[in-house]
Amino acid sequence: MFLFGLVCFLFYMTVLTLLDCQGQPNGDYKSCKGCTVYLTCSNGITYDNRPCPSGLKWDDSIKQCTFAATCP
Repeated sequence: MFLFGLVCFLFYMTVLTLLDCQGQPNGDYKSCKGCTVYLTCSNGITYDNRPCPSGLKWDDSIKQCTFAATCP
């Protein structure tokens, strides 16, 4: 679990994903758990690991799941 946390932290630092919604505006963001899921912030509460529909990936430039995603 520690290793996963470390990898997630390093991923967060390089691609600006969110780990926590405290102080963040409401909205959808890139998840550190992968390209086929995203994270939603709502009133400071984090809802992570929200799946994109089948075949789609999160595109952080337009803040939605899409076929032509730029997610690495």
